[in-house]
Amino acid sequence: MSVTSLTSHREIPGTDITLAPLTLGCMLFGTRTTVEESGVILDAYLAAGGNSLDTANIYGAGTSEEVLGALIRTRNCRDAVVVTTKYHFGVGRDAERPGYRGNHHANVIRSCEDSLRRMGLDHIDIFLAHRPDPTTPIEETLEALETLVRAGKVRCAGSSNFTPEQIESARAAALGSGQPLFVCEQAPFNLLDRQAESDVLPYCSEAGVAFTAWSPLGGGLLTGKYTATPGETKGRYDLNLDHPRQSRRTESVLEAASAVVGIAEHLECSASQLAIGWAVSRPGVTSVLVGPRTREQLADNLGALQVEVCESTSRALDDICAPGACVTSFRL
Repeated sequence: MSVTSLTSHREIPGTDITLAPLTLGCMLFGTRTTVEESGVILDAYLAAGGNSLDTANIYGAGTSEEVLGALIRTRNCRDAVVVTTKYHFGVGRDAERPGYRGNHHANVIRSCEDSLRRMGLDHIDIFLAHRPDPTTPIEETLEALETLVRAGKVRCAGSSNFTPEQIESARAAALGSGQPLFVCEQAPFNLLDRQAESDVLPYCSEAGVAFTAWSPLGGGLLTGKYTATPGETKGRYDLNLDHPRQSRRTESVLEAASAVVGIAEHLECSASQLAIGWAVSRPGVTSVLVGPRTREQLADNLGALQVEVCESTSRALDDICAPGACVTSFRL
């Protein structure tokens, strides 16, 4: 890969929207990351040339959206950023209420209105279905999205954690009706889980759908900080030892992470930078979603764009996890 820059924005096909190669994930804003530190992180990201901000209605039960929106307004930078948020789940006290979950018409409309209210913004640039909803016909979801686009409340639509068949179904229905096309997909993709290379990524490349990789660090497993002994760090795998994600902390995963650390040391970069730089360099990847908790983590993440993943490095990484294979799955 050639060394790139955060200002080298990449197009979402069929739209006038471009994304920085690294998208700033704001999931921790206002919760594990203080409001003050969130502002410092956002300022540093924008100063480096980034423009893509990602959140969702359920992050911090709405707190992420509230903090992100306030930061955008106080910095008067709305026109300079692309804001992505998501619908599907109920928020807070509404999480388990009937009708407050899914991709049906009422929930899509309500979720949009609630997200706009929490952020204090007048429109969402990219509105994603956070999960597929097999109980709702895709035509119903598209009808709701069309209402929002016509009202100027949403610029474009997309999906997260959809299969190629589900994305194609949504696009075929939209093309037949003139309703909003799904123009981007977010899916897990990292050096421990490369399954996307065998299905979602090829589909997106062929169909002209932007692809954003989430969890490029494997939830932190690829940083090399975790050991077989739980509870030794402040990372997410040590904060909640009862969480289902603990099933990913296996001997093979820790061995793979250790191998990544070894290659990174040879390249004189951090394991995080190598993992993110590798994801940025993969064919068909539009943007890679990073979610720094601190300003130091953001600085490390941005340094990934200066890591050159040459052919020999790629081969060494392929030995850890072959193309299209996975050491542990991040699919939901």
